[in-house]
Amino acid sequence: MGERDVAICILGAMMGAGFASGREIMQFFSRWGDLSWGLILLVAVAMAGLCCRVMKRGRRGMTGLLPGGRGWGAAIPALLMTATAGSMTAASGELAALMVPIHHARTLGMAGSLAVSLWMARRSLNVMAWLSRLMLPGMIGVFILCMALPGGEEAAVPLSFLDCAGAVISVLGYAGMNVMLAAGVLCQAGGQRQSRGCCRAAAWAGAGMGGMLLLANGALLPYSGTLSASPLPVVELLRAYGKTGYYLAGCAMYLAVITTLIAAVQGLSEICAAWTKRPLPWAGMAAAVTALMGFEEIVAGVYPALGCLCFILLTCPKGTRKKARP
Repeated sequence: MGERDVAICILGAMMGAGFASGREIMQFFSRWGDLSWGLILLVAVAMAGLCCRVMKRGRRGMTGLLPGGRGWGAAIPALLMTATAGSMTAASGELAALMVPIHHARTLGMAGSLAVSLWMARRSLNVMAWLSRLMLPGMIGVFILCMALPGGEEAAVPLSFLDCAGAVISVLGYAGMNVMLAAGVLCQAGGQRQSRGCCRAAAWAGAGMGGMLLLANGALLPYSGTLSASPLPVVELLRAYGKTGYYLAGCAMYLAVITTLIAAVQGLSEICAAWTKRPLPWAGMAAAVTALMGFEEIVAGVYPALGCLCFILLTCPKGTRKKARP
């Protein structure tokens, strides 16, 4: 698998329901007005650097990725991946309830999506790359359709120094959260290539994520004054296209959900492998229980704090063991 294919897998792992729905774009970028463009460039560079670091550092698996190894160092990524797997499972159920007119569509959608992700988590990165190739054109099309709509109302954001500092901290947490979420994919890809290949793949991933964020921000920034509090800004905008826009948004969101769910389950199972001989069932059980919390509560309450912690853990040195004295 080439560096560009690895980058596509990384994008698939990072771009989940929050990205596809526009909620993350509003929360971390568009609400800051013109400052959002600089924040996106900062995130793209940070993601490229962190991806390269993780690919090199995690060649022997996720237990060697962070300080603390299998102990406290695994707790933060385990929490993040559990929260993400749960939120993506919940989101898949919500999408099924909105798009499939049958009884118990939400429950069936959650169960089916989780079962598919558990099955695909056992497969190679080629499956992830295939799904991501389907998802990316759909997402690009969705944001282009949003940009074609008449302009909305952009929020007037007077920014102080503290506001700018808070925005920078927020987006660095966003970078840490997404790179940690893709850690399972990054570790697997890093073990298959040399250092230069890791750097090239990371650069492609950072550029791709930056490009997608620029496109998404260009579509949503004109509506930051009216849709900043909306849980699904993209869906609300595409209602202008009738059923076609509605189902296009739903399909693009589902592909984003399933790729991120696979990455989260894969990463969580790798962490659980240090504690149990059957990690995938435990990862699936954790995702199912967490999904009961609901998509909104998980994204709003858990992601920002875990993202900042992940950024700190990924940038700090692993530490070295002291040599025994003779």
